[in-house]
Amino acid sequence: MKYFKIIGILSLLVFSFYLTDYVTNLALESNPLIKSIENESDNYLVSSVNATIDNNTIIPGIKGKKVNVMESFINMKDFKAFNENYLIYDYFSPEISLNDNIDKVIISGNKTIRQISLLIDNNKEIIDYLNKNEIKYSKLLTVDETIDYNENINIESDTKLFNDLDTLLNKKDLNKKICIIDYSNIDNCIKKKYYLVKPTITIKNNTISNNIKEIENGSIILIDDNLTLDNLKIILNRINNMDLKIVYLSEIIKE
Repeated sequence: MKYFKIIGILSLLVFSFYLTDYVTNLALESNPLIKSIENESDNYLVSSVNATIDNNTIIPGIKGKKVNVMESFINMKDFKAFNENYLIYDYFSPEISLNDNIDKVIISGNKTIRQISLLIDNNKEIIDYLNKNEIKYSKLLTVDETIDYNENINIESDTKLFNDLDTLLNKKDLNKKICIIDYSNIDNCIKKKYYLVKPTITIKNNTISNNIKEIENGSIILIDDNLTLDNLKIILNRINNMDLKIVYLSEIIKE
């Protein structure tokens, strides 16, 4: 008898739970604010953009976003009125995504976004200038160098040294898991499933007049070790005139 009582109580609890859930959902569905958010949500839908693949190379796509109705409702329910500034979004990857094609070589950022990235190896004068002026850059790093406070990219070609530097970057939570073609130990990078990047442009003193014309949305720019500071300033002026934002390499390849 006691057994059947327990079964009965449990059944009532389960039924009560489902009934409460049903009533709650019914009340939410009829809530004017939720209806308002649902009616407006399509106006804020942003479609994703597929990555562009050409043989072994890839240009990252762009994530899409859509309104999370319930989270948005919770965020603005105290106001009891629709307010687009309090919308909460869910982001979704494109159908053709960089993350599904990690073996491809990235040759630029997405060309619809007005940003570029600077890669610096061993040009101390230029590094000092960029640091002084708080201009972002990604430092191509070897194991015998001090970890820079800007973004660091492991370019050790020796397997042991690459792994040693990788371990150090991991300990400091600074490993962006990006490798540079013709610099990093690519076999190691492929095994670790790191992003593979080939700079779009290499800026040199003797080719700067042509290099300037090549700068565009998404350019990943490698600064030659011998580039003069005056020539760097020409490049930075060009970037500024084109209204391009300078971001870290990890940012420009992000979908």
